[in-house]
Amino acid sequence: MDPLEFLTNEELLFFFHRKKTEISCIQQPRRLLTQLRDHDLVPEKLFENVKKMRSRKQKEKGFYEVLEWLEKNSPQDIHQFWRCVFEDHILQLYPALRKLKNSLLDGTFKLCEEPPDVETLTEEAREGMAEKGKEKSYKRKTSKDDSSSEDSDDPDLFSAFTPSQKKPDKKPSFSSPVKKGDKQEIWTWPVHETQLPVTCGDKEGTLYRDKLLEGEKCILSQGHWFTPTAFEKFAGKEKCKNWKTSIRCRNTLLKKLIEEGHLECPQRKTRKKTCVQKNTNERFPVSSNKSSSKATSSGSMEESEQRGKGGGTEFRGRVEEEEEEEDMADLSVFQAPSLPVTCVSLTGTLYKDRFALGSRGKCIRTEERWFTLEEFVKQEPTLTDGHWKKDILCHGKTLNFLLKKQILYIHSLLCECVKCSTLKQDVMAQNNDDECYVCRSEGDLVCCDECPRAFHSHCHLPAINGETPGKSQQWCDSNNMSEQEAFNSPVSQYILHCHCLLLCVYREDIQKVFVKDPQQIVSRCSEFITQPMWKLETGVYQTVGEFVSDFQLIFSNCSTFNKDSEFGRMGARLKRMFEEEFRKIFKIAEVFTPKILKGNDKDKNKNVYRFVCPYAGQFLCSLTSLVFVMEGEGEVLYNTVSWDPRLLDGLSKTDKSAGPLYDIKCFNGSISRLHLPHCEIFSEEDMDRLSVAHFTNGNVAIMNPLKVTETHVMIDIKDLSIFGLIKRIFCPSPVVAQVLVFLRPITMREEENILDVHLLPWNVPLSEVKDQHAENTHIKTSSKCCLTPGTQYRLCCQPEGSTVQPATEEFEFNFGPNYHPTFEVFVNVRNKEVKLSLMNSTEGREVWVPRRILLTGQDVDLPVHRQLMASEFVNKHRSPLIQRVSSVMTIADGLRAKGMITPEMYDKIHDTKPRQNKMRALLKALDSGGASVKAEFYRLLKENEPHLVDELDSGPNRPQ
Repeated sequence: MDPLEFLTNEELLFFFHRKKTEISCIQQPRRLLTQLRDHDLVPEKLFENVKKMRSRKQKEKGFYEVLEWLEKNSPQDIHQFWRCVFEDHILQLYPALRKLKNSLLDGTFKLCEEPPDVETLTEEAREGMAEKGKEKSYKRKTSKDDSSSEDSDDPDLFSAFTPSQKKPDKKPSFSSPVKKGDKQEIWTWPVHETQLPVTCGDKEGTLYRDKLLEGEKCILSQGHWFTPTAFEKFAGKEKCKNWKTSIRCRNTLLKKLIEEGHLECPQRKTRKKTCVQKNTNERFPVSSNKSSSKATSSGSMEESEQRGKGGGTEFRGRVEEEEEEEDMADLSVFQAPSLPVTCVSLTGTLYKDRFALGSRGKCIRTEERWFTLEEFVKQEPTLTDGHWKKDILCHGKTLNFLLKKQILYIHSLLCECVKCSTLKQDVMAQNNDDECYVCRSEGDLVCCDECPRAFHSHCHLPAINGETPGKSQQWCDSNNMSEQEAFNSPVSQYILHCHCLLLCVYREDIQKVFVKDPQQIVSRCSEFITQPMWKLETGVYQTVGEFVSDFQLIFSNCSTFNKDSEFGRMGARLKRMFEEEFRKIFKIAEVFTPKILKGNDKDKNKNVYRFVCPYAGQFLCSLTSLVFVMEGEGEVLYNTVSWDPRLLDGLSKTDKSAGPLYDIKCFNGSISRLHLPHCEIFSEEDMDRLSVAHFTNGNVAIMNPLKVTETHVMIDIKDLSIFGLIKRIFCPSPVVAQVLVFLRPITMREEENILDVHLLPWNVPLSEVKDQHAENTHIKTSSKCCLTPGTQYRLCCQPEGSTVQPATEEFEFNFGPNYHPTFEVFVNVRNKEVKLSLMNSTEGREVWVPRRILLTGQDVDLPVHRQLMASEFVNKHRSPLIQRVSSVMTIADGLRAKGMITPEMYDKIHDTKPRQNKMRALLKALDSGGASVKAEFYRLLKENEPHLVDELDSGPNRPQ
């Protein structure tokens, strides 16, 4: 949200009143005046008067008169005034305005400039000021640089009628930003009520008060969450060893804010400090758990001795460590054989029986592989000088804390056990699990080469005859796809994916009921299931969808015949697990439709997309086709921005824009990977032609993709800002394009309908074009085709009496900001439909075959004779409807209002959770209602989620 929204008109007017003279003194004010004139804040007459002035004094006087006029005549526009003044291109020209912005948004102007509130004066203060009333009044009128009022001999009296005071900032690093007892302190101002801007070294971030109070990661910087200590290390200030004195808020130490009560930290229990001399003689004890703990103690003592060279820093460190130990009285959470661990943004599981040394013993497992402690820390990109003892956390405590509590034991450097061995075969053995993935027991295991799992040969599906199950390259490099694409894929290409999915069910089905004998669950199972769906090797399944459908049938039958039994609950749990693992294994992005926010006053038609991510995963935007790989819940705001030709200055002349330019912001979460949609058609040999331009602070960095699929370019990201695809073009090549048709509104007097036809790259969002031509009606038709940039095309229209202009036009890569029609078609108003096609003028061939375009009834309800088509739509797209319809209850409300579903059906839909199950219940109601109910469902869905209907109606995303 714009920080100015936190401020009232009165506060902004008061600030404006105090800063008029300062603003009028800026050099070369013409650009600022032009900005104000363009936003209708300054009358043309006043603008021309100042423009004619020559001398600097005249311009200052004229500009001041403009500001006076604005204050007197347009106080209601004060928010718009400051938005114009604080735009980036204005702040770059006028450094003085940057200072004003900082002063306004950090609240410091309130310290000494807010007018006195006479009504709040106490009687004592009134009496005390009786003799100095005139002097005080005079002092309140002086400029902010006049320090006479601040040198008053009666500070308590003066603070009684001024909200806050600011003393000369001789030592900013130790001065308080406010005085205690002030009625309005900037730290309680709405802008800073929940979060504070903080800096440490050259790193900037935002501190969230509530997270700090809970002892969680509370500082968000460059898309990552940090604890205060981790943020201190991220900024390269780990030598300070005390984040309270190294992290600042507006040049004020957090320690000062905490001492004065402006910032709260987690409450810690303290105890009397007892110094015990530790035995430092045993440096390398014998290899046993107890003696290993002594080595740990000595190692910790050695580290504290090294820190002791820092004097006072060592004392603070010891006190904090003792407080930490005392704060964790209950150690029962650490008693499990495996413990959850984190390192900034990384997560994993630490297995105690594998724990050895920092560089030996692969004891931390992630989904991808096993790591030693040091290897795990090195995976975190934000840590340049990390150490596993202090940077790996378990339940909020460092591993160093666990060592001191003898929860973990370090092996001696002389230890010769298998975990500490450096022999190749011993190290290789640590790359896989010590127990079977399926039955969770040890024994003679076969290890997978591509993942950390291991199996008994008889537990693996299919049974293993060789020495290793392995996985083909196809498995590792499987493309991200939609759910429908996965369902339609042949089983023969994804047999390993299906095996892995089956293994996941086999693992969770502890009693082996579902996998081995589903008829045990459903006595009438044979009536519904004709094939043994738990076996893939029979060759019955042609598509992945058939395999998944049979499993869904097992779960459905289980739910029907075992509602309240143990088997019923087990089936529901396995069903949830099956759906989650299916999305993970096939790398399916969950499709979402973002909320569309309108832009600011400068560009009201500009779309800003908002997505609130509920959990970690991969999410595909249905409007822009962007894919966000999220590490956790968070809010994402993104919008397209204009490609400025100057942005690509300095790059090769062959590098051209190849997609929209997106400005992406993420709050309260982290995006780890971004997939940008492209429109290219090329072979694998040419995939290196695409790259990603990353723009930050006027600089551009070229990022090489991690991978290029048929639809997307994938990149890892650390910092969020502006991203756009660029393409190295040696000669024009065909791309996937779209033909969009819009119908202009017609009046009673007009005798012709006018169609606007746009030729655009496929990765231009339809929503952007529709919003720019909101007054026109978008005519839905299949729009995909292949076009070559720089080639002339001709639009053909029937009947022949229609007019198309221009006769031919060249197809260009257009990624905004303006989407003008490529062709205009004039059709007699008596014609109810036309046929459009597109020809390659050079080759004389059709590239977009004739489409029937209806010119009437674009927004009418679905007629009765087309109810069968609506019914077919519902039956054909059941799976994507279950996963993607978000307005289930809104549609159910509409059906109930028309009496098309019973109150009992409505209540069942309402009470069912989650959303996918709600949709399944609604589809069951539609099936019982027949074609007319499905037709009404189709109409309501089209009304509430038109983008989803358009996508499902248009078919595959790529031309064949």
